Amino acid sequence: MGKHADLSFLWIDYKKEHPNGYQLAQFYKLYRDFMVDTYGTSKTSMPVERIPGEKMYIDWVGDQPELLLDTTTGELRKVHIFTTTLGFSSLVYAEIFPDEKLPHFITGTVHALSYYGAVPKYLVPDNLRTAVTRHSKDELVLQSAFSDLETFYDTIILPPPPRKPKGKPTVENHVRFLETHLVEELKKDTYTSLEALNAAVKKIVADINQRPFQKKSDIRKSRMNGFEKYDKPRMNQLPGESYTLCDYKYFLLQYIYG
Repeated sequence: MGKHADLSFLWIDYKKEHPNGYQLAQFYKLYRDFMVDTYGTSKTSMPVERIPGEKMYIDWVGDQPELLLDTTTGELRKVHIFTTTLGFSSLVYAEIFPDEKLPHFITGTVHALSYYGAVPKYLVPDNLRTAVTRHSKDELVLQSAFSDLETFYDTIILPPPPRKPKGKPTVENHVRFLETHLVEELKKDTYTSLEALNAAVKKIVADINQRPFQKKSDIRKSRMNGFEKYDKPRMNQLPGESYTLCDYKYFLLQYIYG
Protein backbone atom coordinates (compact mmCIF):
# COMPACT_ATOMS: atom_id res chain seq x y z
CA MET A 1 0.00 0.00 0.00
CA GLY A 2 1.43 3.41 -0.98
CA LYS A 3 1.87 6.02 1.70
CA HIS A 4 -0.70 8.31 0.01
CA ALA A 5 -3.45 5.69 -0.28
CA ASP A 6 -6.50 6.65 1.80
CA LEU A 7 -9.44 4.57 2.97
CA SER A 8 -11.75 5.59 0.12
CA PHE A 9 -9.11 4.53 -2.42
CA LEU A 10 -8.61 1.22 -0.62
CA TRP A 11 -12.38 0.68 -0.48
CA ILE A 12 -12.64 1.17 -4.26
CA ASP A 13 -9.95 -1.48 -4.81
CA TYR A 14 -11.71 -3.73 -2.28
CA LYS A 15 -15.07 -3.41 -4.10
CA LYS A 16 -13.46 -4.32 -7.42
CA GLU A 17 -12.44 -7.67 -5.93
CA HIS A 18 -15.55 -8.05 -3.74
CA PRO A 19 -18.54 -6.41 -5.52
CA ASN A 20 -20.95 -7.71 -2.88
CA GLY A 21 -18.70 -6.74 0.01
CA TYR A 22 -19.00 -4.05 2.66
CA GLN A 23 -20.33 -0.61 1.79
CA LEU A 24 -18.14 2.43 2.45
CA ALA A 25 -19.57 3.36 5.87
CA GLN A 26 -19.25 -0.20 7.16
CA PHE A 27 -15.74 -0.45 5.68
CA TYR A 28 -14.75 2.69 7.63
CA LYS A 29 -16.27 1.33 10.84
CA LEU A 30 -14.52 -2.03 10.58
CA TYR A 31 -11.22 -0.26 9.92
CA ARG A 32 -11.63 1.98 12.99
CA ASP A 33 -12.59 -1.05 15.11
CA PHE A 34 -9.47 -2.89 13.91
CA MET A 35 -7.21 0.08 14.77
CA VAL A 36 -8.71 0.46 18.24
CA ASP A 37 -8.56 -3.28 19.01
CA THR A 38 -4.99 -3.62 17.71
CA TYR A 39 -3.34 -0.33 18.65
CA GLY A 40 -5.75 1.32 21.08
CA THR A 41 -6.38 4.28 18.75
CA SER A 42 -7.97 4.98 15.39
CA LYS A 43 -5.17 7.37 14.38
CA THR A 44 -2.81 6.09 11.70
CA SER A 45 -0.02 8.50 12.63
CA MET A 46 0.69 6.70 15.91
CA PRO A 47 4.46 6.42 16.65
CA VAL A 48 6.05 2.99 16.92
CA GLU A 49 6.55 3.09 20.69
CA ARG A 50 2.80 3.33 21.16
CA ILE A 51 2.11 -0.26 20.13
CA PRO A 52 0.34 -1.93 23.10
CA GLY A 53 2.35 -4.45 25.09
CA GLU A 54 5.51 -3.90 23.09
CA LYS A 55 7.98 -1.87 25.19
CA MET A 56 8.85 -1.25 28.84
CA TYR A 57 11.14 1.75 29.30
CA ILE A 58 13.59 1.75 32.22
CA ASP A 59 15.47 4.65 33.79
CA TRP A 60 16.64 6.37 36.96
CA VAL A 61 15.02 9.66 37.91
CA GLY A 62 17.68 12.32 37.42
CA ASP A 63 16.78 14.17 40.62
CA GLN A 64 18.28 12.50 43.72
CA PRO A 65 16.18 14.00 46.50
CA GLU A 66 17.23 14.07 50.15
CA LEU A 67 14.39 12.07 51.65
CA LEU A 68 15.92 9.56 54.06
CA LEU A 69 16.40 10.84 57.61
CA ASP A 70 19.46 9.61 59.49
CA THR A 71 18.13 9.34 63.04
CA THR A 72 21.68 9.39 64.46
CA THR A 73 22.90 12.60 62.84
CA GLY A 74 19.60 14.22 61.93
CA GLU A 75 20.81 14.66 58.34
CA LEU A 76 18.78 13.91 55.24
CA ARG A 77 20.38 11.43 52.84
CA LYS A 78 19.96 11.32 49.07
CA VAL A 79 18.07 8.40 47.53
CA HIS A 80 17.80 7.08 43.97
CA ILE A 81 14.47 6.51 42.24
CA PHE A 82 14.20 3.65 39.75
CA THR A 83 11.27 3.86 37.35
CA THR A 84 9.70 2.06 34.41
CA THR A 85 6.78 2.88 32.16
CA LEU A 86 4.93 0.97 29.45
CA GLY A 87 5.00 2.55 26.00
CA PHE A 88 1.26 2.57 25.35
CA SER A 89 -0.65 2.82 28.63
CA SER A 90 2.13 4.80 30.37
CA LEU A 91 1.58 2.66 33.47
CA VAL A 92 4.29 3.66 35.93
CA TYR A 93 6.35 1.64 38.39
CA ALA A 94 8.77 3.29 40.82
CA GLU A 95 11.03 2.10 43.63
CA ILE A 96 13.65 3.78 45.79
CA PHE A 97 17.17 2.39 46.27
CA PRO A 98 20.28 3.63 48.12
CA ASP A 99 22.35 3.67 44.88
CA GLU A 100 22.18 2.97 41.15
CA LYS A 101 24.45 -0.06 41.03
CA LEU A 102 23.72 -3.10 38.89
CA PRO A 103 22.07 -5.30 41.59
CA HIS A 104 19.49 -2.59 42.34
CA PHE A 105 18.93 -1.95 38.63
CA ILE A 106 18.20 -5.65 38.11
CA THR A 107 16.06 -5.86 41.25
CA GLY A 108 14.01 -2.87 40.13
CA THR A 109 13.47 -4.41 36.70
CA VAL A 110 12.35 -7.74 38.22
CA HIS A 111 10.00 -5.97 40.66
CA ALA A 112 8.54 -3.89 37.82
CA LEU A 113 7.77 -6.99 35.74
CA SER A 114 6.18 -8.57 38.78
CA TYR A 115 4.09 -5.43 39.30
CA TYR A 116 2.85 -5.55 35.70
CA GLY A 117 2.27 -9.29 36.01
CA ALA A 118 3.40 -9.78 32.43
CA VAL A 119 6.42 -9.38 30.13
CA PRO A 120 6.60 -6.99 27.14
CA LYS A 121 8.33 -7.87 23.89
CA TYR A 122 11.14 -5.38 24.54
CA LEU A 123 12.88 -3.94 27.59
CA VAL A 124 14.32 -0.52 26.78
CA PRO A 125 16.82 0.64 29.44
CA ASP A 126 18.53 3.97 29.22
CA ASN A 127 22.04 3.66 27.78
CA LEU A 128 23.44 3.05 31.28
CA ARG A 129 26.70 1.39 32.21
CA THR A 130 24.70 -0.63 34.74
CA ALA A 131 22.91 -2.39 31.87
CA VAL A 132 25.05 -1.92 28.78
CA THR A 133 28.79 -2.69 28.56
CA ARG A 134 29.21 -1.38 25.02
CA HIS A 135 26.72 0.11 22.58
CA SER A 136 27.64 1.45 19.14
CA LYS A 137 26.02 1.39 15.71
CA ASP A 138 27.70 -1.96 15.06
CA GLU A 139 27.65 -3.69 18.43
CA LEU A 140 25.59 -4.10 21.57
CA VAL A 141 27.13 -5.85 24.57
CA LEU A 142 25.00 -6.30 27.68
CA GLN A 143 26.14 -6.82 31.23
CA SER A 144 26.15 -10.57 31.96
CA ALA A 145 23.44 -10.25 34.61
CA PHE A 146 21.16 -8.27 32.31
CA SER A 147 21.79 -10.71 29.48
CA ASP A 148 20.70 -13.54 31.78
CA LEU A 149 17.57 -11.60 32.67
CA GLU A 150 16.79 -11.23 28.97
CA THR A 151 17.02 -15.02 28.55
CA PHE A 152 15.03 -15.80 31.70
CA TYR A 153 12.06 -13.62 30.72
CA ASP A 154 12.30 -14.51 27.00
CA THR A 155 12.32 -10.85 26.06
CA ILE A 156 14.67 -8.59 24.08
CA ILE A 157 16.88 -5.83 25.48
CA LEU A 158 16.57 -2.89 23.11
CA PRO A 159 18.44 0.22 24.33
CA PRO A 160 17.86 3.47 22.43
CA PRO A 161 20.55 4.68 20.00
CA PRO A 162 23.53 6.22 21.86
CA ARG A 163 23.70 10.03 22.05
CA LYS A 164 20.20 10.40 20.63
CA PRO A 165 17.99 11.76 23.42
CA LYS A 166 14.87 11.62 21.24
CA GLY A 167 15.26 7.85 20.99
CA LYS A 168 13.44 7.33 24.26
CA PRO A 169 11.00 10.22 24.87
CA THR A 170 8.35 8.13 26.65
CA VAL A 171 10.26 7.35 29.84
CA GLU A 172 12.03 10.74 29.82
CA ASN A 173 8.66 12.48 29.85
CA HIS A 174 7.56 10.32 32.75
CA VAL A 175 10.83 10.88 34.60
CA ARG A 176 10.08 14.60 34.50
CA PHE A 177 6.51 13.87 35.53
CA LEU A 178 7.66 11.83 38.53
CA GLU A 179 10.13 14.50 39.59
CA THR A 180 7.07 16.65 40.28
CA HIS A 181 4.18 14.35 41.09
CA LEU A 182 6.16 11.76 43.09
CA VAL A 183 9.16 13.56 44.56
CA GLU A 184 7.30 16.70 45.63
CA GLU A 185 4.62 14.56 47.27
CA LEU A 186 7.25 12.53 49.15
CA LYS A 187 8.85 15.73 50.47
CA LYS A 188 5.71 16.44 52.48
CA ASP A 189 6.66 13.74 55.03
CA THR A 190 9.69 12.37 56.89
CA TYR A 191 11.06 8.84 56.42
CA THR A 192 13.55 6.95 58.54
CA SER A 193 13.84 3.80 56.39
CA LEU A 194 13.74 2.72 52.76
CA GLU A 195 10.81 0.48 53.65
CA ALA A 196 8.75 3.46 54.79
CA LEU A 197 9.77 5.44 51.72
CA ASN A 198 8.78 2.66 49.33
CA ALA A 199 5.47 2.17 51.10
CA ALA A 200 4.73 5.84 50.43
CA VAL A 201 5.94 5.49 46.82
CA LYS A 202 3.57 2.57 46.29
CA LYS A 203 0.56 4.62 47.40
CA ILE A 204 1.47 7.67 45.32
CA VAL A 205 2.17 5.60 42.18
CA ALA A 206 -1.13 3.75 42.62
CA ASP A 207 -2.92 7.11 42.66
CA ILE A 208 -1.00 8.28 39.56
CA ASN A 209 -1.90 5.12 37.65
CA GLN A 210 -5.60 5.38 38.53
CA ARG A 211 -5.80 9.12 37.85
CA PRO A 212 -7.87 9.97 34.74
CA PHE A 213 -5.99 11.62 31.88
CA GLN A 214 -6.76 15.30 31.38
CA LYS A 215 -7.86 14.79 27.78
CA LYS A 216 -11.36 13.38 27.85
CA SER A 217 -10.83 12.00 24.34
CA ASP A 218 -7.87 9.83 25.46
CA ILE A 219 -8.96 6.28 24.69
CA ARG A 220 -6.88 4.93 27.60
CA LYS A 221 -8.96 6.89 30.17
CA SER A 222 -6.27 6.25 32.81
CA ARG A 223 -2.92 4.49 32.91
CA MET A 224 -4.35 1.47 34.68
CA ASN A 225 -7.34 1.23 32.37
CA GLY A 226 -5.09 1.50 29.31
CA PHE A 227 -2.85 -1.22 30.74
CA GLU A 228 -5.65 -3.65 31.53
CA LYS A 229 -7.45 -3.09 28.23
CA TYR A 230 -4.60 -2.73 25.74
CA ASP A 231 -1.13 -3.52 27.12
CA LYS A 232 -1.55 -6.62 29.26
CA PRO A 233 -3.55 -8.74 26.75
CA ARG A 234 -0.64 -8.37 24.31
CA MET A 235 2.14 -9.14 26.78
CA ASN A 236 3.61 -12.55 27.57
CA GLN A 237 3.08 -14.43 30.82
CA LEU A 238 5.63 -14.29 33.60
CA PRO A 239 7.86 -17.36 34.01
CA GLY A 240 6.70 -19.79 36.65
CA GLU A 241 9.89 -19.30 38.67
CA SER A 242 11.50 -16.25 40.25
CA TYR A 243 14.59 -14.63 38.77
CA THR A 244 17.69 -14.85 40.97
CA LEU A 245 20.59 -12.46 40.49
CA CYS A 246 23.91 -14.28 40.25
CA ASP A 247 27.20 -12.94 41.60
CA TYR A 248 29.59 -12.98 38.63
CA LYS A 249 33.31 -13.37 39.21
CA TYR A 250 35.95 -13.60 36.53
CA PHE A 251 39.14 -15.60 36.86
CA LEU A 252 42.32 -15.41 34.82
CA LEU A 253 43.63 -18.88 34.14
CA GLN A 254 47.39 -19.20 33.74
CA TYR A 255 48.80 -22.21 31.93
CA ILE A 256 52.23 -23.43 32.98
CA TYR A 257 54.12 -25.53 30.49
CA GLY A 258 56.84 -27.89 31.62
